[in-house]
This record gives sequence, structure tokens and C-alpha cells, in this order.
Amino acid sequence: MNFSVIEINLMCIFNRSSRKALLSDMTETLPYVEDPQMAELMRETMRHLLRISDSEFSQIEFVPAADDDGEWGDSDGYL
Repeated sequence: MNFSVIEINLMCIFNRSSRKALLSDMTETLPYVEDPQMAELMRETMRHLLRISDSEFSQIEFVPAADDDGEWGDSDGYL
């Protein structure tokens, strides 16, 4: 499963020691996210994480990066 640049950048701010730890950290944080677009991005990223195996998770390179246009986030400014 390929994650988007914005999803990778989002995951980089959480505990990535394991898929379980990342999901737990994101789940604990989600109720405090006031922005509906950011909350939806988090939910979608979590759904992606639930669809992959721990082995696939271990292959992800967690390097914050710009997209092909050199942007760090989407048009709304989210990372």
C-alpha cells in the first residue's frame, strides 16, 4: 500500500516504533483535533494503516518530504 506524501508527513509526528503504536497514538490524539479536514486525513491514514501488515509497515520510509510540486502539504497548507 502506498501512502501519500501528506500521509507520510502526518505519520512522522507520531510514535512510529510499530504500526500498533502509531495507530494508538493517532487514536488518542484524534478527539483533540478541531479541524475537520485534518481529522478526516487522520482517519483515512488510520484506515490505510489498518489495511497493511506489520511487515509492510516496517518497509515504510518515514522521511518528511515535499510532493512532486515541491509542496510540503496540500493546497490548504496541511502537512
